[in-house]
Amino acid sequence: MDSAKSYDGNLAEEWDIVRSTATALYGLLFEDDGCEGQVADEFQRRTGYELTFSESSATRARADLMKMRERSYGGRTVDISAHIKGRSQKNTFRLHFYIDRENELIVIGHAGCHMKTAGSHRRGFK
Repeated sequence: MDSAKSYDGNLAEEWDIVRSTATALYGLLFEDDGCEGQVADEFQRRTGYELTFSESSATRARADLMKMRERSYGGRTVDISAHIKGRSQKNTFRLHFYIDRENELIVIGHAGCHMKTAGSHRRGFK
């Protein structure tokens, strides 16, 4: 909730990404019989938004950055590295989530500004 409250960007795009997560992504993960390896490509084909299930190897190698991608859920720590990328060039929206396969839920862990990565300095992040 905190990341969403503090984000000031393209509200129409934010809503479209959240809606697409609840409809297109949910269907691809829990309803379609398709191959998991094709989920990201099919999601982008259906919605126009890029989906990735992990971070870059450089970001994954940094414990401090990966710690930022941890959330408490159901009494345990989960990884919210999977994310959908907004298309807006200014203040790009990111929706990070965890897939709860047992309960067939997509659990949102971050909805807001681009999280810090190993390459953030190249994009002007501090």
